[in-house]
Order: sequence, then C-alpha cells, then structure tokens
Amino acid sequence: MADAGPGLPHVDLGGYLLGGLTAREREAFEAHLAGCASCRRELEELRGMPGLLGQASEPVEVPAHLASRVLGAIGREPPSDTSRVVPLWRRRRWASPWTLGAAAAVLIAFLAGVGLGRGLPGAPGVRPAPVARTIHLAATGGGAASGVATVTPRSGGSVIELTVRDLPPPPPGTFYTCWLVANDDTLQHQDRVSVGSFRTGPDGAATVRWETAADLERHPNLGVTLEPDNGNPLHQGPKVLSATA
Repeated sequence: MADAGPGLPHVDLGGYLLGGLTAREREAFEAHLAGCASCRRELEELRGMPGLLGQASEPVEVPAHLASRVLGAIGREPPSDTSRVVPLWRRRRWASPWTLGAAAAVLIAFLAGVGLGRGLPGAPGVRPAPVARTIHLAATGGGAASGVATVTPRSGGSVIELTVRDLPPPPPGTFYTCWLVANDDTLQHQDRVSVGSFRTGPDGAATVRWETAADLERHPNLGVTLEPDNGNPLHQGPKVLSATA
C-alpha cells in the first residue's frame, strides 16, 4: 500500500497497536519499526490508546472528515501485483473488519488532537455520569416513621425509589402520595408533582419505585402526605413524612 499521505501514520500501525496483525505480519512490522523513526514516534505517542478506549464511558466518536481521509487513502491503494513481493507492513491485512476504518480513524484523531473529547475520562466536553441523590425522611411532628428516597437522573427524567418503615397502614378510603414540591408551593397555590401513591402493609413497611419526567430543579423537595381516595389529584391531606435537614 502506498503511504496514506503526509502527516498520516502507516495504516498497519493501528493493527500492530491493537493486536490485529498476524504473527508473521507483526514480526515484519517490528523489523520495519527498526528503520522508521516516524512509526516509532507515533507508536510511542499512542501506546496508551487501547487502555483509554477501554475506560471510555461512551463510544468514541470520530469526526467524519477524518474517517473519510483515512478511507479515501485506503481506497487509492493500487491493485495488488502478485508478481512482486510487497512488504507486510504495507499490505491491507487486518484481523477484523472494524480495525481497517475505525481503528485507523481513531489513530488519526489522536494525532490530530480532535474528535475524542467525548468518551475519554476527564476530556473536555465529557458529560459526567448521573449521580443519585439520597433523601432521608422523618415523621412530621415526631414519631417512629421514616423513609429513604433515592433519586437517580435518567435520560428524559428520573427514577425515584422510596422505602418507608414504621408508617402505619392508611385508614380505609385513603392512601399515601409521594410528591416533588417547589419552594413556593402553598396549599392555596400548589406547585407540586405527584410521583405516585402507595399503601403500607401491617408491618408499616413499603418499597415503591416510579419514573418521573418532573423538573427536579423546579421541584427540589420531596415529601409524603396522606390523601383521601376521592379522585381529586390535588394535595388535600396532612403531611406525614418530610425531608430531614
């Protein structure tokens, strides 16, 4: 294969780095390395790439123009001439289909210093993994009842898992409701979202899980009330569990 172009690595460098060459090709490429300062320099710079890719929090995205440059260079390879021997490090032979385009494009992206911002820990533009928030609840006005809510951000919303202890079973015709509440919420001007309703068993315990699309920044507070089962979706009953400071 002809060189990919000025400033670009030998394509077999990616196969060597990622373990995609046969034993014979690897031996030949190592012999080539002994006389190619450019490949040795590139190899040294990229030795940590496989480990970084293994730690990526999401798939690495390679800019299309860089991948096109690599694949275009590969496409310009002259037809094979079986009448002469071609050095192994210049043949287009890879262990699996993806390494030809993807691995070469990743290598070029590393050399260019762009395109890998997403997916590498600590790199600019990486979105941190969602962090669950734990909210401890205590009985309003005193008492043994308590609860723990875990709020985990998800794409498009949040998952809320609530576990309560020593909360007496609700009287007939009532149920407990978990709310996300805004700071300006009042009984007359309510600004809250019902996450879901539940009942406790004879032991006063329950574990429930809901998904919600509520805006947690607008409704940062969580609590539990006892509500009448009368079809009215508004908050009407007393608060039984509220977040501790």
